[in-house]
Amino acid sequence: TSEYLDRLSSLMKKYVHLNEQMSIVLDQGLKTICPEGWENKKILGVHIRGTDYALNWTGHPNMVGAEEFISAVDTILERAHYDYIFLATDDLDRLDIMKRRYGDKLRYYTDVHRGTGEFNIAQQKNNRPQNRYLNGVEVVRDMYTLANCDSMICGLSQVSFFSQVIKLSMGDRYEDLQILDKGIYK
Repeated sequence: TSEYLDRLSSLMKKYVHLNEQMSIVLDQGLKTICPEGWENKKILGVHIRGTDYALNWTGHPNMVGAEEFISAVDTILERAHYDYIFLATDDLDRLDIMKRRYGDKLRYYTDVHRGTGEFNIAQQKNNRPQNRYLNGVEVVRDMYTLANCDSMICGLSQVSFFSQVIKLSMGDRYEDLQILDKGIYK
C-alpha cells in the first residue's frame, strides 16, 4: 500500500544511508550511464527480472515477458519524451532484446554479472573475484539508479519495490510508475 511505502521511506530516510564507498560507486555509475549530466536528462527506468523467475516457484511473482515490457515502454515513449532508458536486469537475453529495440537510447551497466537460462545469478558459481560482494554492490547500485530515474516500469520484485522506497525517502515520486503485475504463481 502507499501507506506502507511511506512508512518504509521515512524509516529509510532516518536510519539507512550509503557509506562513503557505496556513494562513490553510485556517483561513478550514474556518470557512466549519463556522462553529460544525469540530473539534466529525462530518464525512464526499467527493471526486468529474468533467469530464475521463469521457474514458477510457488508464491513467487509470475514472470513478465520481454514483449510486455517493450509494449509498456513504447506506450510511455509515445506520450512523453525521455532522453534515455535505463535498464536494470539480471538476464542477458532480455538485455539483448532491449538493445536491439532501443539502440543508443538504452543505458545499462556493462560491468554487471548477468545470466541466461533459469539459474539465479546470486547462486551461480564463477571465477569473478569477490563475486558475491559485487553481486550485492550491483543490485544496490541498480536500486539507487532506478530511484534516480524520472519514471519506472517494472514487474514485481524486491529491487523495484525498494527503488520506490528509496525514491520516496529522497522526497520524490515517479512521474509515471507502471508495475506489470501478472500475479503470484500458485
